[in-house]
Amino acid sequence: MSSSRSCAPSPSTLPAEADLSLPPTPHSGTSDWTPLAGEENAEPENPRRSDDDNELHAEKAEGFILGPMPIEEFLDFLPAKHTARRPSTQGAFNDVDEPDGASQLLAAIRDYDRCPGFEFKHNALDLTSVKPALICVPKDSIGSDNEAAAKYAGELFIDVQSGDQGDFFRDPKPFADRARHKFVLSQPDAEKTHRAKARQALGRNVRWATDALMHQHRLHYFSVSIHGLRARLLRWDMSGLVASESFSLREKPEALCEFLWRFAHASTVERGYDPTVERASSGEECLFRQLVSCHVREQLDLKLVDVPEGEVKDEVRAEYEAQCALHEKTVALHYEAGRVAALTICAEDGRLKRCLVSRPIATNFSMRRGAMRGYWAVMEGRVVFLKDTWRQYVHEPEGRILRELEAHKVKNIPHVEHDGDVPKVMYCDGMLTRFSAMANFERTTRSKAGQQPSFQCTETDLHREAEWLCYGGARIVVHPRVHHRLILKEVGFPLQTLRGTKELLNATHDAFQALIAAHDKARRIHRDISAGNIMLYRQPYQDHRIGYLIDWELSSKVQEDGQATDKYIVGTRMFLSQRLEARSQRRHMLQDDMEALLYVVAHCGLHWLQHPAHSKDTRQVVQAMFHNRKEVHAGDVPGVTHTTFQTMEPGKGKLDIKENRTYIDLPNFNADLKDWLSHSMDLNHPRDANAATQWDTPEPWNDYWKEFLDRKLPEDDRIRKQDSSSMRPKSAVKAISHRPGIHPNKRKAPQRRGPTDDGRANDAPANGRPVKRLKRAAG
Repeated sequence: MSSSRSCAPSPSTLPAEADLSLPPTPHSGTSDWTPLAGEENAEPENPRRSDDDNELHAEKAEGFILGPMPIEEFLDFLPAKHTARRPSTQGAFNDVDEPDGASQLLAAIRDYDRCPGFEFKHNALDLTSVKPALICVPKDSIGSDNEAAAKYAGELFIDVQSGDQGDFFRDPKPFADRARHKFVLSQPDAEKTHRAKARQALGRNVRWATDALMHQHRLHYFSVSIHGLRARLLRWDMSGLVASESFSLREKPEALCEFLWRFAHASTVERGYDPTVERASSGEECLFRQLVSCHVREQLDLKLVDVPEGEVKDEVRAEYEAQCALHEKTVALHYEAGRVAALTICAEDGRLKRCLVSRPIATNFSMRRGAMRGYWAVMEGRVVFLKDTWRQYVHEPEGRILRELEAHKVKNIPHVEHDGDVPKVMYCDGMLTRFSAMANFERTTRSKAGQQPSFQCTETDLHREAEWLCYGGARIVVHPRVHHRLILKEVGFPLQTLRGTKELLNATHDAFQALIAAHDKARRIHRDISAGNIMLYRQPYQDHRIGYLIDWELSSKVQEDGQATDKYIVGTRMFLSQRLEARSQRRHMLQDDMEALLYVVAHCGLHWLQHPAHSKDTRQVVQAMFHNRKEVHAGDVPGVTHTTFQTMEPGKGKLDIKENRTYIDLPNFNADLKDWLSHSMDLNHPRDANAATQWDTPEPWNDYWKEFLDRKLPEDDRIRKQDSSSMRPKSAVKAISHRPGIHPNKRKAPQRRGPTDDGRANDAPANGRPVKRLKRAAG
């Protein structure tokens, strides 16, 4: 089943969002996806926390689940194949029973080769069900095709639950009102019907599918959910989930058998892999590592010159070894040996380019809010930054915003090398490229009008008005999304890698200049000022790094009154202004971005700059300013038996800091940063209630800041610790070697030769005459 969409739908056809807590696509905010045990989180999973995470995923999934789709229609997601050689489906799963359903299902599939070319890994059930019961991987795969199958969720997974837990979906009865029927098991219904385990199973399925989409270059993903002796087929993409009707494994085994048969004979693209991504060659991998290594040296200004033995002081040798260790650790953030992928980029002039990537430095995946991966990439012999996203049709692409700002001569922003939606197939000089022909394995041609091919889009949203859809009174929000790639010329390091007070205040002031210029020249505000959205970049032949303001995708034009034209409140919650955090009725303004920048400086000072010896514990200010929580002690509040932190009403922590300087202890900062923070906070909100604020325009703060930078500021007073989240390597995304679909033989498999009950060979006709004579006689 393929989409016929070739262009973006009209915004009027899209569902309107009225909930301000649901911003459009905050790729730079916190992901809905929670990392599980694995490379990103090596700690054992806490069962209680796991249950909470599962419920959170299940709750968010209620708005993007569509079903139940008829089985026959669902099977058309995969192309039909000849079934002459398919094993008989009669009684295929009669031996499957509880409580050992997973192992028995595995035997039923494996012993009769119902999914030829693939094998299933069986994971023993545990208390937390961290992994699916069965994970499908190719039999003959090598390298990353079959690597770490459990972490990557393989080609598909089968979740097996006992029948007493119940299904997390509920099909309507014949002739029921589907507009009123509740298809997804809600939390109140789960508690009422004692089906809490089914609700947990739903959350786990959402986690596993999101995990698979994040760790593989995919357009969609399939899975199977089995509960007792009944099953459902599931299809996931970045706009949501389509679930099939439930069917009995014993009464209708042909449904699962046909699905596995089609899946096994489908091409890698038909199974959901991105046709524009493949494994890089060994030469490309070598080039990638060399260029990334050189770029790390340039940006960190490392002097990696071999130190002769016995001719230098110990401290010089120690410094050299420390720089070598930092270099290797930084390169490892972007490169994983044997796991480099090559993306085909269709440039604006029609040329095809190879873009090499390995480990992403940022990931954010959620079927509810969209997806993003950020990479250091290599294209045309130099290092660039690739932002690979699934964006909503109605949103203005970030590349277009950056080009607009560049046209208005806004400084300290990244420059666009390429941006565009990813086509399904790619043309070069009017012909399908070799790469597209090898990857898609489809006979695709231009129309007579020369129409360009359609883009990679989600398909779940195409079924929002299907006759079989059950609403159950719930508001289903399934956004159409398109695969988009943005490549930027400047590649640097996050603000958290600052070296001292001087670099912190200079880099944030650079970002402030971009903020002012965008507002004054282009009438646009950023709306997502955070520590992660300021990049430190060293321009060629420069001795210092400049602060670049990045991630403009959530920016908005401003109206005459200075308020954003976009009504949604977006941004990183830790750095939201007090007014926005308190849910003010007024929309985002430049003054909110200025206040967020003030919090960024305070955050970095508290976490990465040296504090005086007499400074107090910084936990209170961190919790109040950035997490809106206050410290309470045993006996202060009924029920509290030990010192802990409790959430305050929205915006209360920042309001107390602004009005009374509560929580924030300025001696926690060095003398220079203390002076800067004290004066900046007075400009934002004077202690004297009768004093006029000087925050209405950026000029007073900008003038003071420029003058302050003339001071001789500490250059190397960083605390020698690394930000654990930014320095922990992420897993490289799985890339595969594309393969075509398989066309099964139309003829039935030959029968085994051997005597029959009447002594004849079992391939001889009943009357003993040769086959050719029988055909001739019949003719």
